[in-house]
Amino acid sequence: MINRFIAAFLFLLLTYTATAQSLDSIPSYDSLLAKVYDKQVAYNTLSMRSHMVWDDGSSQMEFQGNTRMQKDSIVWMSLTGPFNIEGARVLASPDTFRIINRLAGEYAIKEFTYLERWLYLKLEFTTLQQLLAGHKADIGEKATTVAVEDSMYVLYMENDKMQEKLWVHPLNYTITKLVLKDKMLKQSIAIKFEAYNDLNGKPFSYRRDIEINRDAQTMRLLMDINRATVNDSLTYPFDVTERLKRIE
Repeated sequence: MINRFIAAFLFLLLTYTATAQSLDSIPSYDSLLAKVYDKQVAYNTLSMRSHMVWDDGSSQMEFQGNTRMQKDSIVWMSLTGPFNIEGARVLASPDTFRIINRLAGEYAIKEFTYLERWLYLKLEFTTLQQLLAGHKADIGEKATTVAVEDSMYVLYMENDKMQEKLWVHPLNYTITKLVLKDKMLKQSIAIKFEAYNDLNGKPFSYRRDIEINRDAQTMRLLMDINRATVNDSLTYPFDVTERLKRIE
């Protein structure tokens, strides 16, 4: 028992020492960002199966999510509830957002900006894919800086419309938290990235805690990913039957 205690103490001491030493000097923005990019999972296609819990402040829903992406072109998602009954299906591209609401017997084909009704936040298609993949959001930043906060490196970035804040682990350079704020409106999204494990030779977060704020409303999505694969051959079915009514 004593030997185990000593071993655990030494491990914690070494970890603390390594972290403290790594934070003695703050790296440049470009060098730190390069290390963050190097840790990101590269993909042509990405598939994830996950358990999700959605909380809008007044009620909670649990469902299973099946997400498939083709880089720069497609985001496909199927959401199923109890008894494996599909409630909704989404097919998004850079300029189009399609959704089937099977519970209401409806479907819609809209511009991509229609997604704002779901997320209560303005996001570009590329940004959506980056957040789903656990990557840094590229906002075309014009101002940048680096600091240390809570034993983490913090990258600050902003452009004319958005602010981004990125917490980076000083030892493995994985993203632990990301915050995007709209400078024009009172809305933001904060994502905690946890439970990192290997995916195609890179660290990948298998648990996401997502909080969306708009004015006085707060919504939260917990996402536990139980399976993820990259570069498989994927399909993105979106069949609209006669039973579904199109809504405008």
